[in-house]
Parts: sequence; C-alpha cells; structure tokens
Amino acid sequence: MVTRSRRGEFSRVQHVGSRALWETGLQRPRGSCWVRSASENTACVLNTLRGAESSGNSGSVTLQPCLFLLTDVFYVHKEFNSKIPGTISCKAPLVLDESCGCCRQASKRPLCCSVLLSSCSDPPQSWLHFSASLAPSAWLVDLQCGRMWLYLAALLGLYFLRRWYRERQTVENLREKYVLITGCDSGFGNLLAKQLDVRGLRVLAACLTQQGAEQLRKATSQRLQTVILDVTRTDSIAAATAWVKEQVGDKGLWGLVNNAGIAIPTAPNEWLTKDDFVKVLNVNLIGLIEVTLSFLPLVKRARGRVVNVASTMGRLAMMGGGYCPAKYGVEAFSDSLRRELLPFGVKVCIIEPGAFGTQILNTQIMKDMLQEVWGRVPAEIKESYGQRYFDTYYEQFLQLLSTASPNLFLVTDCMEHALTARHPHTRYSGGWDAKLYYLPLSYLPAWCQDFLLTLRQPKPAQGI
Repeated sequence: MVTRSRRGEFSRVQHVGSRALWETGLQRPRGSCWVRSASENTACVLNTLRGAESSGNSGSVTLQPCLFLLTDVFYVHKEFNSKIPGTISCKAPLVLDESCGCCRQASKRPLCCSVLLSSCSDPPQSWLHFSASLAPSAWLVDLQCGRMWLYLAALLGLYFLRRWYRERQTVENLREKYVLITGCDSGFGNLLAKQLDVRGLRVLAACLTQQGAEQLRKATSQRLQTVILDVTRTDSIAAATAWVKEQVGDKGLWGLVNNAGIAIPTAPNEWLTKDDFVKVLNVNLIGLIEVTLSFLPLVKRARGRVVNVASTMGRLAMMGGGYCPAKYGVEAFSDSLRRELLPFGVKVCIIEPGAFGTQILNTQIMKDMLQEVWGRVPAEIKESYGQRYFDTYYEQFLQLLSTASPNLFLVTDCMEHALTARHPHTRYSGGWDAKLYYLPLSYLPAWCQDFLLTLRQPKPAQGI
C-alpha cells in the first residue's frame, strides 16, 4: 500500500502484468476515470496528498498519467512546499488502466518522450521531483502540439473558405442598377463602362469631351448613355446631376465611380509653382469631393456604393507635385465619408492602383511636361541641382513609366467587384506592384522608406 518515509516521501508502484500504476493516498473505485481535465487532475493530486498526510496509508488510487501535465506538478509543489519537509517522488513506467474507457482510447496513441521535472541548481529542501518514463500510451505532449497545428490549419481553411464564399455573392437585380462613372474618355473609366455594360448594368458614362463620348457609345450597347462632365466646373456638375436625376427617377443611383484624374505636372516640388499644385488638386481632390456631394442624395436613395479611385501614391509619396497630396486627400475623405454613410446603408470603397499604362502616364506627354517644367525653373534653383541631376531624373522617370502594366482589367475588376458584390472590400489594391511593393513599403518605418526610395536618387550639384 502507501508508505510514508521519515522525510515524508509517498511512493508505491503496483505491477499488473506489463503495466504499472502510480498509486497514492485515498481509495478509488476500480474502473472509473480519475480526472477529466488538467485542473481536476491538479485538484486530484492535492487532495490525495492532503489525505495521505492527514491519515497515513489508507488504500490506493490510480492517477491517470494521460491527463497529467507538468504544470500540475508545480501546483502540487507550491501547495506542499511548507507542509512536507522531505521529497515526494515517483519513478515508474506509467501505463493506463485497461478498465477505464478514457485510458483504452489513450492506449492507441503513439509514443511520446520521457518527461523529467527537477529543481534548479540550488533546489529548495522540499522540491517535488517527478520522473515518468512514459509507456507506448504516453502521447500527451506530441498530441497537444499536433492538435494545435491541426486546429490552426482548420481555422485558416474555414476563414479562407468563408471569404471565398462571401466574395462571390453578388447583388440582386443588377440590370436595374444605375452607375455613374466619371472620366470615361479613356483608361480605367472607359474599360469599366464597357465591362458593366456587358454585365447588363445601366451605365451613365461621364466624359470630358464629345469625341470621347461618341467613341464609347459606338463600342457599347444602347443601354449605355453618356453625359459631358468637367469635374472642375460647378455648373457642369450641376447640369450632369440634373440629367442623372431624370434618368434614374425614384430608383436612385446605385453606384458613383469617381475615376476622373490627372497626374501632371509632376516634378521635384521646388521646380513647381502654386498653380501647378492647384491644377492637379482641383481635378483629383476638389472635383471628386464636389461631384460626390452633388450626387450623394441619389446614392443614399438607392443605398448604393461610392467608389473613389485613389492610388498607391495615396499611401506612399514617391514624387513631387500635387498628385500625391491629392490622393492622400482622397483616402482621408473616403474614410470619413464611409463612417458617416454607414447608418444609411451606403458603402464607400477605395481603389488603389499601382502603375498602369493609362493616358495619365502617357510617355510622350510626360517627356514634354518635364522639359517644360525644367525650362521655366529659376536660374538659382537650376544651379543648385545641375543639368546632370535633371538628365538622371529624366531617365529614371521614363524607366518608371516603362514598368507600367498594360493590364487595366486588374483595376477595373476591382471596381466591378466593389459595385456588384454583396460584401465589397474597403480597399482594393490593383496590380502586382501595388500588392507586393508599394503596399508593403507603406507599412515600413519612415527611415526605412526614405532609405529605399532615395537609394538611386541622383545627387544635386550643390548637395552635401
């Protein structure tokens, strides 16, 4: 049975065939499982030792090692550190009780390893030493690690499956939805108008020129209608708003896509004037805001969508001029608008394209623009930079333009999803350069961004 040594040691091993059970303390009916959880196991050991301490030897009880954790040993030691002056130890090959249902299941588990818990180099007088060489049924540590990774993989799988399912749910009655797109003369707006027309939506394409409107009508069905809109002129916006009201009637405007934008002039800030900044800001930010405010009542009526085209340059300012400040402004305006319109059932989405071969990045236009800007830079500023700086900057800028992707559908597919999906994203990154370079770079510390973005920057003539 259980014996207590002079130093307070409790230890007994009963051999049953090829099995050995650790038995201490109180009587326990055979055939029942002692513990169901780690916390109950700890309480079991404590109660057993308390009983043995108070009543000496009074029978036997089987502790199931399959549920015994190292943390339990620490709890036991903490409880009895001051009560038992000696050392409690048990060294035996532990196997499970075949009469216990839990143990019969556990005995099918694979081998684990030996577990040894001992004190530090200077152990307290009553440290609990527990050493168990686990038999083929000892599987706890490996099983817990294996289950953890299994559960994690299952959770990740369920997450991506749910996301895949939600992303493919579309809005009903798309053929009855009206969508207004600005900047449809070319580029993203032109391609998006054609895509939505193919899907059966009622597209209202706003073009800057009559020529652009006529070309778009020839390439689409009779459902698509065009209107002339200059986003920098209030009277043009008002006229377009009145026309759209007549078209949509009581249904309201399901989608507003603010796509119109320009990128030039773009150059180092010191080379530009206030008018250069104002020109870009008026189109890319102020015009976008005015158009949105004008059409917002119609969008609220339909509980629809506002899709604002920003840029990766709205997260990472890589060049001078008004383009980056304007796109930063679009990001901020869209974020505040999204929160304000949430109670009305209106969703606001932001499109952040990388570099694409649209008319905005036309190589010849950019060449002429840079030459024109450099030609009017004051002599003092020119001297501080030097002709060599301009030549290097000019070549690097053209190299950047040459990397622009011709696959505009990577962006228009994002716009289409934002308009037609039941659960649109808040932000869409269009293009692999946006996903793999610009977006990750935008999350780095400022000093790291500065280092990477200025690594190949030419040195000014009067630079330090």
